[in-house]
Amino acid sequence: MHYVLDVAYGEDDSRVRTKNAATNLSLIRKIALNLLRKSPQPGSIKIKRMRCAVSDEQRENVLKNIMMR
Repeated sequence: MHYVLDVAYGEDDSRVRTKNAATNLSLIRKIALNLLRKSPQPGSIKIKRMRCAVSDEQRENVLKNIMMR
């Protein structure tokens, strides 16, 4: 999981170090990664992230997929 977080989200390059911010952002990244992994859409995590960043419909589909289970 660490490798994917580092490659997809650049976690090692993160400069956030104030109080609990690093822990909180790490948790959010892990949640987002797991949502994308469970998505039935084809493609890599990086491609799924880009689709969700560009399209409201794709984000909605990823979230609906979790709600259906």
